[in-house]
Amino acid sequence: MDEQNISKKVRLSLLQFLISLIAIFAPLLYLVGLSFYNGYTSTYGISSDIFEMSVQDVYYVGYVAIFTSLFDLSEFLSGYFLSLKGIVFILSFFTLLCIMAITIRFFSTKKTEKFSSTFSFFTKSDVGQVISFSR
Repeated sequence: MDEQNISKKVRLSLLQFLISLIAIFAPLLYLVGLSFYNGYTSTYGISSDIFEMSVQDVYYVGYVAIFTSLFDLSEFLSGYFLSLKGIVFILSFFTLLCIMAITIRFFSTKKTEKFSSTFSFFTKSDVGQVISFSR
């Protein structure tokens, strides 16, 4: 019964997180679409007031602008990440992510669980035994 309550709380918190992301990114997507449309029409010397767009069209233009930018960025970065600097950057970035994940996991558990999960590789049979290193 307790596990069901925990899983419901996790699902609820995930749902709240996703809803808050939508609430944050919806206006941002609208602003990206509107600024992309204004910039695109002003490039050709046309006022954006001549051709009015609906809200759905502005969202679509924002979606296209973001994915076009990401595609261009990926083409640029693909040349960089194939170099030695890029490989070192990727490895150091993923190492940093692993360290952050371990730190978050360690500090997010209760104190009793911290000790047992940190030293879970010791078993009860290991208690009192002396570990010796010999050549």
